[in-house]
Amino acid sequence: MAKYTYDYACGHGQGQTELFGKTEDRERKLAWMEHHALCPECFKAQKASENAAKGLQLIIDINPYDLATPVVMYFDGDTMTYKDAIKSLGYFWDNKPTTGTLGIFEKSAPKCWHKFIPTDAIDNEIAQAKSIGAKIINNIKD
Repeated sequence: MAKYTYDYACGHGQGQTELFGKTEDRERKLAWMEHHALCPECFKAQKASENAAKGLQLIIDINPYDLATPVVMYFDGDTMTYKDAIKSLGYFWDNKPTTGTLGIFEKSAPKCWHKFIPTDAIDNEIAQAKSIGAKIINNIKD
């Protein structure tokens, strides 16, 4: 393990990181960071731009291990603009729930606005999400 200082690719100062592994692997990672890693402010701006381009999306997925409320609905994209409207629909901010049969093996989950619902409530949730301008992405397959 070694601690390294590198210049941000955007030119806004320097960052620090700890890298592990073989020397050649650490050097390769450090070179990548110097060409691609952004300062925190530039990274936030880049993510905000990407999310704005996506618009507001409601993603419908399933958790097959929850029989009472197997449908997982979560928002993605430009959620900051719609934060209050999303909260008013009863969604809560926490780690993205696991979905699909292999979801329990996911290592880390980003935070998102989400809700668990029974299957008979899908149509109502979709209508509410559309009313605030969300594009619907249904990941539930046959």
